[in-house]
Amino acid sequence: FFDKKVGDIRGLQQHSAEEKTGDNYLPIYFTSGDYATLTQASTNRKLKINQDRGLIVYPFHVTDRNHPAPQHQHDFIIGTFDGHGDMGHAVSEHAVQRFAPLLAAALDSVGVIEEEAYDDDDEENSIIETLKNIFLEIDAELSPQNALEGGCTGSVVVRWGLHLYFANAGDSRSFVATYDNQTQLIEIPYITRQDKPNLPDEKSRIEQAGGHVFVPLPPKDPIKASRVIVTSKTKKENIGLAMSRTIGDSEWSGVGVTAEPLVSKINIADIANKPNVDIFVVSASDGLFDARSPEIIAKHLASSLYEPTINGHPVYPLVACKNIIQLVTPSDPLQFRDDITVSVMKVSV
Repeated sequence: FFDKKVGDIRGLQQHSAEEKTGDNYLPIYFTSGDYATLTQASTNRKLKINQDRGLIVYPFHVTDRNHPAPQHQHDFIIGTFDGHGDMGHAVSEHAVQRFAPLLAAALDSVGVIEEEAYDDDDEENSIIETLKNIFLEIDAELSPQNALEGGCTGSVVVRWGLHLYFANAGDSRSFVATYDNQTQLIEIPYITRQDKPNLPDEKSRIEQAGGHVFVPLPPKDPIKASRVIVTSKTKKENIGLAMSRTIGDSEWSGVGVTAEPLVSKINIADIANKPNVDIFVVSASDGLFDARSPEIIAKHLASSLYEPTINGHPVYPLVACKNIIQLVTPSDPLQFRDDITVSVMKVSV
């Protein structure tokens, strides 16, 4: 519960930072039967610090009322912050620690908890603007040094009442999926896009701000290989940023790269209108999506949420997160695998 007098989160089950023992950063998890988050450091990299952060806050209540309105009993936050650059771990850590308190304070201050005073359009516009402002505020709070030498993505899903709000900046992704508990079929009604420099709207904004976008020629993949190029004052050379929206990365903010996320709203009832359908959301860093399709990821995680056993053995959400990361980890220890975070949450209807 958010206590605006004290300014912290109370009574929330939240986990983000990694534990450190000696020189080793341990994989971090947070789990129950209905949700889980797991983050593991990359393989074959000199810098052993995991720059990813995963976030789950459940239940997410913005006031100190013991009994929120029925439609808010199951509100939650789930998200991914994937750091990059020398100080990417510091940027992602700041983002994951600040997001929930800022959102709780903002929703309280704009009054969206008093729902009888708002119609759907008012509330939608208020929450969308609130989410955009929080990303920008987190960006503005960074120390100049951390912002200069690091950045992070942000991909967050907020359940607020009867809606899911998706806020995304960068190339991490979040999606909502449905699982037919009779046929075991998976559908993905909505997934956030990866904000890449080659996208026409992103490329146009950056170039209008004086930036330069490198888009490779075929057969190279423009989604994976396009970059926003700046001449770095700290590195004394040209450096490319692989995304068009990011928190931090202050050397790119002057050429059209922004921390403002794209925000979308999904009505839960619109995807719960079929019989036998269960709903869940997933948020993960690009290291997972680069290796497996959203449909494959959803299938692995759904089995742990809705199928009591697989081959006679129970598989819990945390185990499913671990298994999907292991699935994309090369057997050869000399081959590279990026930091990976994956989080999953059931959506109660």
